[in-house]
Amino acid sequence: MDDNDTREKLMKHLKTIALGLLIAIFGLQAAQAKVPVWKVTHGDQHMYLGGTIHLLSKDDYPLPKAFEIAYDGAEDIWLETDADAMKSPDTQSKFLPVMMFQDGRTLSQVLTRETYQKLTEFLAERGLPVAAFDAMTPAGLSLTLTTLELQRLGLVDDAAGVDAHFDHRANEDGKDRLDLETIDEQIGFIASLNELEPNALVLSSLEEVGQTQTLWPNLLNAWRTGDLDTLNEIGVERMQRDFPAMYDVFLAERNKRWMSDIKRMLASPEVEFMLVGVLHMAGNDGLIELMQRAGYTIEQLD
Repeated sequence: MDDNDTREKLMKHLKTIALGLLIAIFGLQAAQAKVPVWKVTHGDQHMYLGGTIHLLSKDDYPLPKAFEIAYDGAEDIWLETDADAMKSPDTQSKFLPVMMFQDGRTLSQVLTRETYQKLTEFLAERGLPVAAFDAMTPAGLSLTLTTLELQRLGLVDDAAGVDAHFDHRANEDGKDRLDLETIDEQIGFIASLNELEPNALVLSSLEEVGQTQTLWPNLLNAWRTGDLDTLNEIGVERMQRDFPAMYDVFLAERNKRWMSDIKRMLASPEVEFMLVGVLHMAGNDGLIELMQRAGYTIEQLD
């Protein structure tokens, strides 16, 4: 056998080894992939905690298998609030003062000329007249712009969010459905956005909505893999830095209150599956950190 034949066989052998190593590495990564579902244990009792995305596309299904494991293993399903009640005429009437000015004011009066011009240009790029939004409060505008942009890009479908998905299933399967917060509490959280400096809120919303096409896939990937570091970086830390009051109301304070609910769940004989927005899991004030400090055993599922 000449040197060329030897060299060729050796190269084939090395390629085979390299391929095997790549398969092993990727297989190991897949096997170790985590999801946004945690098993929480305290003594002889356990429950499940799931991080959700409130708006999703049907293309984002099926959900990671761990959601099914937690759902099947739970007797009680806890959500942030009653999703069906959110659609009722009574609830919509309560939302109206939060979303629309009731005293004759308009955004053109509340915002500076510079901010209003940026809003006008942003909407014009999407073929939308600013006059159609002028009666909205800053909170109403912020929520509406986010939803419209996600729909425009085809990134979400109606009732495709994780919360709505399990709300519907729990009702169909006869599982007990419980709520962490009332409708009025949820409306109060959104109303608190109108207490922020309006120009800062609108400009921040325009910036974030403009980055939706880039940020949304990153957020979805971080959610699906339960990547708390990335969720903290792109969601929690930014809110804490730019809008500390919003951070306290929407995340930190609610997490602390929910810890009391979690304590009661772990003291009951039933197994619960608690589903809340995934940003509630991340950061120093996140539920995962708070539960670890409380001495609970936390296992992230895969």
